[in-house]
Amino acid sequence: MLSELFKTPARVSMLRTILGLPVVTVSEIARKEGVAKGTVSRYLSLMERGGLTQRSGRKYRVTTSPVTIATKKLLNLFQLEDAVTLPGWAEGIGVFGSWGLGTNTAESDLDLWVYAREVPPAGETGRLQRAIRDAVLSEVHVLVLTPERVHSLQETDPPFYTSLVESMVTLRGKSFVHA
Repeated sequence: MLSELFKTPARVSMLRTILGLPVVTVSEIARKEGVAKGTVSRYLSLMERGGLTQRSGRKYRVTTSPVTIATKKLLNLFQLEDAVTLPGWAEGIGVFGSWGLGTNTAESDLDLWVYAREVPPAGETGRLQRAIRDAVLSEVHVLVLTPERVHSLQETDPPFYTSLVESMVTLRGKSFVHA
């Protein structure tokens, strides 16, 4: 089934659009993607057979199955691979939150962490944020982590630090964990 889901760039685009919405219709996806309704209908049926959607009348609801979440996470990583580069001032960069977990929707913002030995020069974080926002067409938030900031989060906000570590994926360079 995976080879059929990812067979063409048009299918990958449809998959990304469908998984970004909780409920879709054939007409809605055909309009958004600029493809024939028959093409969308066959694709949604394939997704239904694979357990990624459930049909109810004319509507398809995206499931929250492990396969759906893993598929969305994979799509996120492919999208971010092209959009995210490691800044010269950083040692590592990664994603966390809903994009890292594969639970993001079309309205979700993108949370990135950047590990650096020191706080970057003024304006560098903003430039990085804008470049990635323009590439992924989503609001982007960048959390700069220095060794001191990592230690502070561990001490003062263990719940946030734990959720950060559990949802993160390192995209480039090295991780801040055990650094």
